[in-house]
Amino acid sequence: AAAQHLRERHVAPTICRSLPVLAVYIDNFLVLGGSTADANTSTTAFAKICDENDVRTPAEHASGPIVAELGICIDGPRSIIHHKLPRLWRFVLASTALLRRRRWRGDILDIWLGHAICISSLARMLLSTLQEVFSFAQSIRHSSGTPSTIVRREVRVFADLAFLGQVNFARPIAEEVYVGDASTHGWCLMSTSAHYSESNEAAKYHERCRFHDYLAASSQPLP
Repeated sequence: AAAQHLRERHVAPTICRSLPVLAVYIDNFLVLGGSTADANTSTTAFAKICDENDVRTPAEHASGPIVAELGICIDGPRSIIHHKLPRLWRFVLASTALLRRRRWRGDILDIWLGHAICISSLARMLLSTLQEVFSFAQSIRHSSGTPSTIVRREVRVFADLAFLGQVNFARPIAEEVYVGDASTHGWCLMSTSAHYSESNEAAKYHERCRFHDYLAASSQPLP
């Protein structure tokens, strides 16, 4: 059966009937289907391939319309994935406790940032609210310091927006794309039509390549 693969640094696929989403992580296999029949067909095909290659597989487990594991909730009827509410509330309470402190330790802020980055995985635009926080975290990595008003405001804003993180698997496919730029003398905006595969290719995340290029060039003297 035709299927889509959930891959790291790729755009989240759209779940629809007759085109389930497959995810493989080490020794785990997950199927998200638009219907029960789609999920069963993919699971059966996967088990057959494993048997042909002498790979033992445990009995399959049907989770039902809603799957809630590892802090994430996949809501089948609404076709969305979001963080569990208890996890988000714990993060908000931890953020409030952090804001009450006059001085922040670097290791504590690193832990908070780790949770913030994980939460923003379903809404990457949230990371744009932490510009000064990242700089402050770097400056107190092995010590402690007093955060500025801007740093405190960024932490508060991120905690307030954390509940917005979710992905709609049934979202419509937009075939019109925009690109714009601005300067001190004006701005421009252009639009064109693009196929779904082209949009997915352009929206991939290339952080690994960018960091690799940066590290390779960091040993060279600046011009």
